[in-house]
Formats: sequence, C-alpha cells, structure tokens
Amino acid sequence: MKTNGINGGIKKTDKRAASFFLRLGLLSEDDHPLLKRVVMAWFAFLLIMMAWGLRDVAVSWQKARGWEYLWIAESIVKGDCFCFADCKKGWRPREGCDKFRITAHEEPVYPYLTAAAFKALGSKYGGLLVMIFQVIALFFTSCIVYLLGRRVFNAPAGLLAGSVLPLLNRHLTATFVPSIFAGLMIAISAYLILLCIEKVSVRRGIILGLTLGFTALLYAPTLAFIPVAVFFLLVGKTPRRSIALKTAAVVIFTAAAVLSVWTIRNFMVFGQIIPVRTGFGINVHQSNPVLAESFSAQSRGNTKAGLLSWTARNAGEAVRLSFGYDRQLAIYKRSFDIIRLDAPPGYEYNEAEMDRVALRKTLEFVLSQPQTFITLTFYRIYAFFFMLGWKAAIISVFFFAGAVITARNTKVRILLLLILAYASPYFLAVTWWYRYRYPIEPVILVVACYLPVLVFSRLYALSRKSAVRDESVAS
Repeated sequence: MKTNGINGGIKKTDKRAASFFLRLGLLSEDDHPLLKRVVMAWFAFLLIMMAWGLRDVAVSWQKARGWEYLWIAESIVKGDCFCFADCKKGWRPREGCDKFRITAHEEPVYPYLTAAAFKALGSKYGGLLVMIFQVIALFFTSCIVYLLGRRVFNAPAGLLAGSVLPLLNRHLTATFVPSIFAGLMIAISAYLILLCIEKVSVRRGIILGLTLGFTALLYAPTLAFIPVAVFFLLVGKTPRRSIALKTAAVVIFTAAAVLSVWTIRNFMVFGQIIPVRTGFGINVHQSNPVLAESFSAQSRGNTKAGLLSWTARNAGEAVRLSFGYDRQLAIYKRSFDIIRLDAPPGYEYNEAEMDRVALRKTLEFVLSQPQTFITLTFYRIYAFFFMLGWKAAIISVFFFAGAVITARNTKVRILLLLILAYASPYFLAVTWWYRYRYPIEPVILVVACYLPVLVFSRLYALSRKSAVRDESVAS
C-alpha cells in the first residue's frame, strides 16, 4: 500500500509537470511518456545552466566589456543623444573630450535598452541588469531552438541543439553587445516564418512583420529576412492565393512601419535614406580594396595616404593575418585615410557620405579586379565558418553535412536561405569576431544537430534488428 501511494504521488507529480510543459508548448498530448520525462530533465538542465550563468555574472559583471553600443548608451544617459564622442572615432578613447557626433553607425534597440537600464539603476547596477537579461535571453533562445528543431526535424534534434547552444555560448552574456538578444529574436523570427508559411493568415503576417521589423532594428543583417519570408509566402502551396498575397503585403507594410521611425530619423540627420545603420560601405572597403593591398600591387590605391603597414603572400594569408588586432587597426586607418583624401579641400565627410564613397570605391575595385574579389570572397566565407574558433568550425562541419542530407526538406531550405541572407554581408567583409556570427548560430545548430541524431537513430535501429535476429536464431 505504501509503495502504491508513493507511485501514485509520482504519477500525479508527472502529470502536473507534463501539463505545465504542455501549456508552454514544449510538449504535446501525443508525445511518448519517455520523451515527456526527457524534456522535463532537459528543462531542468537549462535552469542549471541559467543559474550557472547568473553566478558568472555575479562574479564578473563589473568587468564586462563594451564597445560602440556601450559608448552610445553612455552618450544617451548623459543627454548627448544617439551619438559617439569624437574622441572615440579612432577606437582609442581619450580623456577630456566633450565633443560628440550624431551617428547611425549602430542599430538603435540595444543602446536604448542599455541606456534605459543605466538610467533606472545607475551605470553600475544598470550593467548588472543588462547582464542578467542576457543570461535569461540565452535560456529562452535554447527553448525556441528546441521548438524550431522539433518542428523542422524531431524532438531529439531540438533537444540536442537546445543543449549545445548554452554550453558553448555562455561567455557572450558578459559583454555589452546585442549578440545574445539578436540570437533570441532571430530564432523567434525563423520559428514564426515557418508557422506563417505552414498556415498562412493575415494575423500571423502582422505578428511576423512586427517581429522582423523589430529584429532588424536590433541587428541590421536580418533586414534580408523580410524578402525571404515574403518569397516563401508567395511560392508556398496555399489553398487561397489571395490570402498569401495579402499576408505577404502585410508582412512588408508592418515591417516597414516599424523601421520607418528610425529611417526617418536617419534621413533627418544625414539627408539620405539609411534604413537602419551606416557602416556597410566602410566594412566592405576595408575587406576588399584595402585588404587586397597587402598582397596585390595592382590594388594599391592613393599612395598620398601611405600604404598598408603589413603584407601577405596571397588572399588566403591576407584574410588569416587580418585577424590580428594591430593589423585590423592598420586596415581601419588605411581605409579612412583613403576616403578622407577623396573629400574636397576643407570639407570633412560625415559617416553616411564616407559610407557612400567607400562603397563606390569598392565597386570600382570589384569591376577592375573581379578575380581578386572572388578569391577574397572565398576565403571570407571560409573564415565565417571555420576561422572563428574550433567549436564554431566543428559545428560548421556538422552543419554542412546536415544541410546536404536534408536539402529536400522544404523547412530546411527556408532555414538555409535565412542563414545565407544573414551571412551575405559577412561574406563581403571579413568576420573577425565570433560575436558577429553568433546571432545566426541558433539556426545553424538546428541543422547541424540533426546529423548526430540521425546517425544515433540508425545505429540504434541496426542494433535492435541484430538483437531481434539473435533472439529468433536462439529460439
């Protein structure tokens, strides 16, 4: 009787826990009881990882580093608007500089959220609040990755991807960069795109458009998600074509409405249309004509600005050597010097004009030296996948293998196009830090983690067949 009472208590606890996970959407009524228990154990693992992350924050939050996003947040708190101090232009802040310049060099969401935390709790404890938020965001990203993997493949693939993500990326929560928050929003965006395509409706289109617009204001490379979503809505199989057209239009208009506030602000400041941020022209200029100077005499531009201070034997070595911090600073300096010399005497370009000039010079380079550009692009793609640390390289190997195996899956094709859309700007400009790749890592992991799950399931099936065969022979 005692044993039955204990068992009955366990069953009641399991039922309550299962109903909780059903409400969260992490389980369904049809799931196997073993799967339900595995998901509950996995959720407990995520809570442990979150507690570990919070413990790390408690130890190191006062030493958290930040760059442009943090500088802008500090300017907002001081009442200087969305701007950089002029003394921080050259990446080396100087004391006693009160000048500032209005900027669009970074996306607005993260600096404003950080500034709000600083205003609410002060710069000291506001930073702690941001770090805690990022730990919690990583926890929720893992949950969305599980749901995404489950919808595209199966629950085991989602569980594996959702487990690997916090294990490998906990360190990013201790910096003032939007990578963790952007990763969460990209995972949500990918999930909503799949939902909207599976069951097209105007209501879902509104939610998707709002999400995509907000995500673009958080991290500009995701702007390309909007045309990707619209494309799949238009080519998808839907009973009523008019609903698909309306939903696609709603996605475009709602996303544009969200973006328009910042786009109008940028137009009022710089006098030209800048949807989210500047910087793309400068980045591609640094990673193409300037980087090419290190190994190609033909690529050397205006020598009045001097020459790049280091050399390489070929494009591959140039990309590899450019990961050194001092070489990056030399590239920045060379790029800015070339662009400033292009300005009329006595005139200084603003950042939008510099971006436009840099993009023009890059296009001239591409048209005059297409082979060099293509070679550099190959090595930049290689760098994005295989030169950002051994962990990222291993994930990339599994990702490419999983992509090849599952290429016929329509949902996988959607994810692959989202990854390509996000990574395209980084194929044109060298990705020097993993924090720029991380935001798309949740989607990469979903595809990558299917391969080990598939291999394990095949091996398990073979072992079961062998066991059944042995039993039949023995009988």
